[in-house]
Amino acid sequence: MLYNDLMNVSMRQNWEGLSKSFMEREMADLKGRKASLTARLGSHAFNSMLDAAANFIVGAKGVGHKTELYGVPYSLSEDFVSAYRLHPLLPEELEIAGEKVKVSDTLFAKARKVIDKFGMETLADSWGHQSPMTLTMQNYPNFLTRVNISGDTSGDEGMRNMAAVDVFRDRERGMVRYNEARRQYGLEAAKTFEDITDNKGWASALKSVYKSVEDVDFLVGCLAESPRPRGYALSNVAFYIFIINASRRLLCDRFYQESFNAETYTAKGIEHVQTTTFKKMLLRHYPGLADSVGDVSSAFLKWTGPPKSSGKAA
Repeated sequence: MLYNDLMNVSMRQNWEGLSKSFMEREMADLKGRKASLTARLGSHAFNSMLDAAANFIVGAKGVGHKTELYGVPYSLSEDFVSAYRLHPLLPEELEIAGEKVKVSDTLFAKARKVIDKFGMETLADSWGHQSPMTLTMQNYPNFLTRVNISGDTSGDEGMRNMAAVDVFRDRERGMVRYNEARRQYGLEAAKTFEDITDNKGWASALKSVYKSVEDVDFLVGCLAESPRPRGYALSNVAFYIFIINASRRLLCDRFYQESFNAETYTAKGIEHVQTTTFKKMLLRHYPGLADSVGDVSSAFLKWTGPPKSSGKAA
């Protein structure tokens, strides 16, 4: 979802942190330029810059330090919950061992039938060679607009339009609209619908639904937002939210900070956490998929080897 070389480095840093020598060097360089920066920006601006740099370094310390809550009890924010609504990634159907399977036929109790029929190794093999859909407007899976929620007898026989639910939940919780979210994240607010997206069709669709650019719902704005950096499935606003919470989840949890040690996890446990990847974990359970996964650095990427499963399932 963030297939970008710079982001790969940044995400590793999020866990590993910046080296002490790098942090000390950057702070020393900033303080060494105090006279010139103060003359150009003013003492208040320089001190604010110094504070920001210090806060960045604290936030870039990685794991194994001291829990920092920043005055707020451990929690995940409402905007993080909203940004994590990723339903457009789902396709209408999957190809499993050469057979087309509707995703709607894999929901709830039906999932067990699919697993029993194909087996987990075949499912993983098939999924590894398929890409998700895109997080964009007008790409919401049709089957999710009419989902039968088991045990729910209210409404239309328990049928739910999850696209409507996604928007409704944001409004119900008081989540700010898209433009206000931009302001609160220090981004320039959109003045027109065309400022949100460079897709004329989407801009026209937004105009047909919303009276004002200020009314655009948070999720809708994120799906419409374009252009995006190379390799980014997420919009810029959603990215801001994800990266802040990715750091907060590490900084605020003692099991990633002062308790991230051999005394708590054992030496073997620490080694396991630090060296185990999704690819290693997958191949430990299904070693027969090694050729299918191929030489990708992460099994979350599209696999490069030949699919092990082919033809119709038995």
